[in-house]
Amino acid sequence: MGTGEISKAMGGYSSRFVTVTSAKLSEYLGIELKKAKRNGLSQKEHLEKIAAEKSAHKRQLVFDFLEKDPEATQRKMATILGMSTTTVRKYKKEYFMTRTGSE
Repeated sequence: MGTGEISKAMGGYSSRFVTVTSAKLSEYLGIELKKAKRNGLSQKEHLEKIAAEKSAHKRQLVFDFLEKDPEATQRKMATILGMSTTTVRKYKKEYFMTRTGSE
């Protein structure tokens, strides 16, 4: 990007547009601005869903690892799986609790 392009872009900048709403911007530009879609979920619900999916994935990775090497140390698993030892400990404990049937 050349200096001229930057100067032109900055020439179009105005601090009064920093807090303009999407509705006003849409009206000003004459185009429809659609809200970000999260499959009909609120931001909070969307983030909770993503966190749950991430946790389920990590849980499955630890369980799969333990199926192959039940004697593996938490540190070894954390290094290989790219997780913290705290996360590995959490799911390792759950793994053995579900296998023994105790809670």
